[in-house]
Amino acid sequence: MYFWNIEKLKQTLVKGPLSQKDIFKYLVYFLFLYWIASIGSAEDNYYPSISKWITYPTFLIADFLELFTSYRFNGGRNGNDFLGRYFPIKLLTSLRLFIFTCLIVGLILLPLSWEFIDSEDIITELFEAQPTYEIIFAYTFFIFWRLILPLRIILHMRSIKKNEVKNNFQ
Repeated sequence: MYFWNIEKLKQTLVKGPLSQKDIFKYLVYFLFLYWIASIGSAEDNYYPSISKWITYPTFLIADFLELFTSYRFNGGRNGNDFLGRYFPIKLLTSLRLFIFTCLIVGLILLPLSWEFIDSEDIITELFEAQPTYEIIFAYTFFIFWRLILPLRIILHMRSIKKNEVKNNFQ
């Protein structure tokens, strides 16, 4: 595995695809660097009532558990095209959960914020008037993106492997 020398990596890729184990290492490396970048670029904590010393380690642990479990369900070292499966599943699951979350939050916030309809920033006015709502929405969002999303991705990876095994027996 190359951490810096891209020319050697390109030479290796010209000779053939990387092993599943090497691809997995690169993905872990990418996630770790992405996590560090998110800490450095975050101006303030999105979750008003949750300390960043809780959120950032939770994000890292959730991402790595999702990644390791998905890798294991794909067959680990003997798996088939882990990244080719993982990234599309993660993308579509994230997109679907985002849309679902926006619809649900919109349906919940509409009646709650009705009295602030004339305000320029309806959500800010609502959360200033009812700080408990902001805390509830922050924790709900936190749970959706750090519990439900990884679980859905893991379950999709398990389903693919089950169907692959079932098709091999037929």
